[in-house]
This record gives sequence, C-alpha cells and structure tokens, in this order.
Amino acid sequence: MSEAAAALGAAGLEPDGGESPRLPAGSRALGHELLNALTPLLGYCEMALESLQPDDPARVHVTRARVAAYRALDAIRRLRDERPGTPTEPPRGTRSPGAPIRVLLVEDDPAMVAFAAAILRHRGHEVHAEQAAAPALAAFRSRPCAFDVVVTDRLLGDMTGERLARELRQVRPEVPIVLMSGAPDDDACLVADAFVGKPFDARELDAAVRRAVEARA
Repeated sequence: MSEAAAALGAAGLEPDGGESPRLPAGSRALGHELLNALTPLLGYCEMALESLQPDDPARVHVTRARVAAYRALDAIRRLRDERPGTPTEPPRGTRSPGAPIRVLLVEDDPAMVAFAAAILRHRGHEVHAEQAAAPALAAFRSRPCAFDVVVTDRLLGDMTGERLARELRQVRPEVPIVLMSGAPDDDACLVADAFVGKPFDARELDAAVRRAVEARA
C-alpha cells in the first residue's frame, strides 16, 4: 500500500457508496480543467516522495498534500457520478537499460504538458512536446520515424485524440499511441495501445508508454 493510500484510510476517506449528484453537461469542461490541475499536483508529490529520504520530515507534508488532492479528486468523481477512486499502488515501472524512448507529447493545457514532459524526462525518455494537434502532425509528418510513441490528451483544442491517432496512422500505421483522459470509454480503446487516466503519476505514465511500445514491438 502506498503512503497516500494509507493516509487516506487513516483519514476516513474511503468511498461510502452513497449517492452523488451528477455533474451538469455544461460543467464537464470545468471537471476536465480540475483534473488537469490535480494531475501535476499529484505527480509532483510522487516525484518528491521518490527523491526524499525515508526519515525526511518533509515526507509528512508531501503526503498530506497528496491526501488533500485525492480528496478533491474524489469529490470531482462523485459529482460526475463516477466510481470514486482511492489511490492504489501504481505500476512499478523502472527504466530499463538501453536507448531512451522517444516520445511525441501532445497536450493543450500548459501546466499538464510541462508536467508530463518533466516526468517523462525524469524517467529517462526523450520528449518533443506540442500544445495542439496541428503542429504535432506537422512534426510527425516531417520525421515519422523520429518518435517511438505518441502520448496525446483525448480532448485537444483543434481535434480529438482519437482523430489525431488516426491521422498519425495514415502516415505510419504501426506507431504506438497512448491516450490521456479523465473519462475513458470504449472508443478510446479502439485507437490506443495504452490508456492513462488523469490524474496520473510518473510511474503510471511511464508504464503506459512502455505498454504501448511493447504492444507494437
């Protein structure tokens, strides 16, 4: 069990199974923005916990920050009438020997793209980041073999992640695709080799990237 999960249990934040109001359709964009805000917070907390010594007193404060962020996440999921998610032990992805994975990252939220690029580089990967589908497509078309995997948000300003995946595969059919989103569904699974739900941490994103690459190996 992770430190955050243990702290949540101690704080009595387990889902109670009660009924929750559904988020109105007009407010779903707000839920998306909140998930984009929470994901870097949770991820940077995870990175801090990985770098701190076990007896460092700062671990207590970082873990409390994670608990507060997970409380907010639980509230968002209740409003959206989704299954509330207490954090579980994330996949234990570690960097394997050899060349780094070359990632084309596409995310229109500035904080999210900075965070995702930071954690991918922290895991030893090379990252080319774009904040819209059009420049990402242009970069891919100019150098289709320069990227080992594409990691894209599902809701971009100029097109969906699913459409971007199909456009990319018109250029290079075997390119691995990872979709990021706070709301997965069956359509995402049809075009993606791996899916990572927001919020995610460094290990979860790294594991999704590796799954996608291995699926196309």
